[in-house]
Amino acid sequence: MWGYYFVTLFALATMLSSTWGQEYPEGTQDGPCPDIGFRGRGRTFNFQGIWGTWHEQLRMNNSFQPNQCPTTNTFSGSPPDVLNVLTVTNPDGSTYELPREGVIADVPHQRLFTNPTPTPGFPDPSGILFETIYTDYRNLHVSWICSSLEGNKHIPYVWIESRTERVPKFRLRKTLRMLARKGIDVSRFWKIGSRFCTRNEKFQG
Repeated sequence: MWGYYFVTLFALATMLSSTWGQEYPEGTQDGPCPDIGFRGRGRTFNFQGIWGTWHEQLRMNNSFQPNQCPTTNTFSGSPPDVLNVLTVTNPDGSTYELPREGVIADVPHQRLFTNPTPTPGFPDPSGILFETIYTDYRNLHVSWICSSLEGNKHIPYVWIESRTERVPKFRLRKTLRMLARKGIDVSRFWKIGSRFCTRNEKFQG
């Protein structure tokens, strides 16, 4: 009996020691990544329907995008090959483009891009998996990344973007309510635009 207790305590101590002292990125949640799926016009996602340029409206703070300056995503390609050109405005007004080549993943609304420089928030060296959560193709596109972390935890990042530079607040509020019902922490969203390029300001709704 004492041997059983010793083995159990040793296993518990080993498990706890693997998580004690580990630092997780802001926004880490318990449990595995949820299966959110796709919602939009039509039963399945049509990648060609999001071709063109989208303006980021709200996004979660992350190591790859350290400021809140204007950012666009321009999608093109011939599935299964896809291309996303990220155009970023710097605080000084200059811009730069970052092309990212990827492929359609296991399901149509997933796109897999390489991850040459893994970080605590994007730890998987095999790639970064973007999923479209929702789109109406004409005005709104919502995508996310969810990475599994050690200790049965995960870290999600979500982007809300539109065809136009501005979008009515009621549309954003409606989208945030949808995401909240899916278990996403909408308090993590930051405003994107030239007005917020040199300061940090969360979306208040």
